[in-house]
This record gives sequence, structure tokens and C-alpha cells, in this order.
Amino acid sequence: MRILPIIALLFLLTSVQSQTVSWSNPQVVLPGAAYPSFVPGDDETVGPLIKTTSLANGALLVVWSDYATGKTELYASFKIGNVFTPPTNLSQSPNQESLLPDVISTPSGKTCVAWSEFDPSFGSAQIYLRVLNADGTWAAKVKISNASNAFNFYPSMAFTSNPDVLLLVYTELKTDGAGNTSGYTIQFKEFNIATKQTSAFASPELSPLGFNFRATLLNQGADKIHCCWYDPEESEEDYDSYIAYSLLESGTWSATEKLSTSTTISTWDDGPIKMLLDQANNLFVIWTAFAPFPSNAYIIKKPENGPFQAPVEFHDDEVLNWAFAISKDGTLNAAGTYFGDLLCYQFDGSALNFEEIISNGLTGISKMPEMINIADTLHLFWVQGETLMYSYMPPATSSTGQQPNDLMDVTISPNPCRDILSVNYSNDGQPCYLNITDQGGNTVISKTIYGQSTIDMGKLIPGTYFLSISTNGVSRVQKFVKLSE
Repeated sequence: MRILPIIALLFLLTSVQSQTVSWSNPQVVLPGAAYPSFVPGDDETVGPLIKTTSLANGALLVVWSDYATGKTELYASFKIGNVFTPPTNLSQSPNQESLLPDVISTPSGKTCVAWSEFDPSFGSAQIYLRVLNADGTWAAKVKISNASNAFNFYPSMAFTSNPDVLLLVYTELKTDGAGNTSGYTIQFKEFNIATKQTSAFASPELSPLGFNFRATLLNQGADKIHCCWYDPEESEEDYDSYIAYSLLESGTWSATEKLSTSTTISTWDDGPIKMLLDQANNLFVIWTAFAPFPSNAYIIKKPENGPFQAPVEFHDDEVLNWAFAISKDGTLNAAGTYFGDLLCYQFDGSALNFEEIISNGLTGISKMPEMINIADTLHLFWVQGETLMYSYMPPATSSTGQQPNDLMDVTISPNPCRDILSVNYSNDGQPCYLNITDQGGNTVISKTIYGQSTIDMGKLIPGTYFLSISTNGVSRVQKFVKLSE
């Protein structure tokens, strides 16, 4: 019965009306241009629909599946300051359905987007990838999968110790051309960003039952890559699967661990497995269970130098489409959809604390949220009806109500400038990556600096620019004006 959860939700809403609203007012991203959707009639629990990453220049990249043309294409936009750039069609495949994106930005400043393209009859699907060039343009797309009679989907990427090489994993379901399938498996490949070539990569120990599904990768630096996926139990019955885990370190996979069992926690393998790391490198794995209700969510923690702890059930009120991000102070922030509304929470280690209904007062159904933490500001995207929406929560309104200490303060002078720009930052003498972009998002200067530096502005044309300093996953952005000589 759903009446009790609805009454509880109304009580929670009443109880928080006197609290300070921490999230910004929702805004429409690219009004009249973005129409995020799968093909009509698809299950709203199948994702991802939206993916985001932060770039070395301080910009935020958002990619999404879009149905504005009557076909599902993959689009991208950059958020530079408070402005979203006009969308770019990444897939450019009007005769295919481009879905299920993943995006990554590496420490060396390289950005890649991968996705699946389904044929119109949904008889097969292939994985494609595009690389963002240093000048802000996109390289031609590259086909990653090579099995023609197969569904290749759910790509996930991680960077490696080689700055030009990515590790990429995706699910493959082979077919015989007559609609018959022969079981799921997981494909691991290396992709060389410079040569655009792919090669096979060894997989962790997988169940021999042949229902290995939906692997997810997460970097802990360049030398460690966490991997989780769904593995079957003793049969191939629906939902009879568990969460499997292995760590890739120094080129070798660890022994596969079972994080759940289908007899105690029946996983819902249509939903993504989420992995996050906090500042202390504690790993959190989150998934959705199927029983006793099709939306019980579980979280399991692994300290950096310790074993996995017991799974904790942190929500059972039929919330779907979870998105998560961890604040600098260790707070786990969550967003999920509940009967058409978008709800935000914070996790205290044992239970979710309700924060607010972000979609309150908006028309249409909320679905498919995506959350990212950039310099301790939370950014939240979701679909409202047929519109791409955005909200953010700055550090000043975090769970402690206080502004966290900046890891890095950046000052530039003079501003406006003519021939020379002085840059100074406080980060204990550590090297930082400096990147300057124009208003179109094109990189015009990039270099590594140490402490106080002077940058030659003589070759830049007069105009407005954005300077970003990045180190250890933290970025600071300053806007400046270049004057005529």
C-alpha cells in the first residue's frame, strides 16, 4: 500500500518548511533546445540518461540522450561560469538510438564520452566513443565494440597510469540474428586516446554461468581501479544475482568478492551500481534491491586498508533513480525520484535524512537525476517532464552550515590586464595545472605552474577569458578581461 509512504512524505515536507533551502532554485538548461528522453514508452528506471564531469579548465560538461529530432541522439553542453553553451550533437546518427552515456576527464586533461547506439528495431547495439580535443572541438567518433550480432551497452571508463590509455568495460549480449540470445558477458578493453586504437584487456574472475552484467569502474588515482558488476548465483533466473567486486592494481585483478547474496538481498540488475570515494579513500558501493520491494537501496563501506563491512539498508520507500555525491566533510548526498517528484537526502551513516523536494511546484514527472561534486559545490541535473533541469548547492549551505576551508586560494592581477597576468595560489607549493579558455570554451593557454607565476597575454586577442587552477581534484576558476595593447 502506498498511502502510508505518501502520508510520511507530506509530514516530512511540513517539518522542513521552516528550514533554510540549501539547493538553488531549479533552472531550465538550454530552454527550447534540450529535450532529454529515451524513445517514448521506455521504462523510466533504465539509465543513465545524463552524465557529467568537471574539466581541467573549471568548466562542467553535461551529456544527455535527447529526443528533440524525433530520434534519440547524444548531446553535450559546457557550463562555463553561469552559462550553458549551445548543445553539440555527439552521436550524429539519426538512424540509430544513442543511449546510456558515460563520460570521463583524466588528470592529464583528456575528456572522453562513450555511449551505445541501438539500431531502430533494437536488434543490436554498438559502443562508440569521442574525444574532446585541446581546442574545444570533438574528434570523430570511434567504434569500440566489434561483435555485430550483439547488444553492446552500459559502457564505463577509467583512466590508467598511461595518460593516453583508458580502460573501458561494457556488457555484451550475443544474438543469432533471429532474436535468440546466448547470455550476457562483460568485455574489458583498453583504448588509446592518441591512436584511437582498442585492444582486449584481461577481465577479473567472472561467474561461469554467463550472466555477468553491467560492470562499473571507479578510479582511486591512476594505479587503482575498482570494479563492481552483477554476477549470477546458481541459476539464470531473473533477479537471482549478487554484487561482485574486484580491484585492478598494478595490472592485476584481485580475487572476486561477493558483496551480497541473492538469498538475502536480491539485486535489481536493471539499476546501476554506484561507487564513490570520500576524502579518506573509503569506498562506498550502492545498489538497488528487488525484494521485498523493487526499490530497497543498500550501501556497503570498505575502509581503504580494511575489508568490506556489512551492507546497510538505507531506504525502502520506493525511491527510484538514485544519484549520489560525497561532500568534502564526508557527507553522502543523495537524490532520487518518488512518485514523480525529485527528493534530496543526506546519509548519516545509518539512515537517510530527508532534506527537501527539489521539484516542488514544477510540472511534469521527475526522473533520472545525476549529481557531481566540483570543489565542494554540488551540481544536480535531472529530467522534469521533457526538460533538462539544473540546481546546485554551494559549500556555504552544506550539512554543517559552514563554509569549508578552501584547499587552494587563487588571486590574479591586474584585472583587466594587457600584456602580463600575475597568478598566485596557496597550495603548499604543490604543482598545479593552469588552463585559460575563451568564452567559447576553447583552450588558449595551458601549462603547469608552481606557486606565483606570470603569464604572457600578448598573443591573446582582447576579450573575456576564464582561468582555472586545478590540483588533486580541486579547481578554482577566475574570470578576467584582456585589454588592447
